[in-house]
Amino acid sequence: MSDYGLTLGQPLIYTYDTKSTIGNIDLTQHMYADPLPFPSLKIVSQYFTASFDYNEPLSFAESLIILNATPKRVADFKAGRYCARQALLAFTEEQIEILQGKGRQPLWPKGFTGSISHSSKLAGAVVARETDIAAMGLDIEYMNGVKQDMWQLLFNDAEQALIYCKPDASLWASLFFSFKESFYKMQYPVTYQFLEFTDITISTTGDNFLFTPANPDHDLSAIDFDNIKTQWTMVADQLITLCYI
Repeated sequence: MSDYGLTLGQPLIYTYDTKSTIGNIDLTQHMYADPLPFPSLKIVSQYFTASFDYNEPLSFAESLIILNATPKRVADFKAGRYCARQALLAFTEEQIEILQGKGRQPLWPKGFTGSISHSSKLAGAVVARETDIAAMGLDIEYMNGVKQDMWQLLFNDAEQALIYCKPDASLWASLFFSFKESFYKMQYPVTYQFLEFTDITISTTGDNFLFTPANPDHDLSAIDFDNIKTQWTMVADQLITLCYI
């Protein structure tokens, strides 16, 4: 493993698996040369890998989470927990178990917040101190992975109209979908609300993505919608989004 520190206001800790590749693209070189644009004034530790063959040691309680899981689910879970523990090494050398809440959210050590995500090609985790970031959600998707026949289920009329206006509508559909996923991961540990995709409306202003509650049946008052920040990037055919407050 290699570690690189990039000074952006305060140190941005950035680590990754040196064996990671997607197709013929060296993930480690891409990520170091073009890192995820995470918060410049906060400390975030992030770890990504394109390898799913880790024999990641799990605690007894962690192993119970995947007791009856398929081999793919086991590999995904271990890769995600590996990334999370690697990211946590920026703050502590203790090997901390990361259990799962009732909403399947990762349960981070006291004083920390974070998020884990994976596609079939890439896994990653982000971790920060709660004194720096209250909550965050990470999502990894395939670019152009959201087909048009799914739009009606995922987006309201205003969102569909906005996506149609974009020069690459398929990419923007995937981007909107991914941001809905990362928003959900961010909000759930704060509100414990189970949301449908159409319960949140996404709009854009300049380079910013805005989120608006669309279902009054859900109490999202604990989320400061005016201060939600977003970042996104692409690695090979993978789309990575981040929401944080």
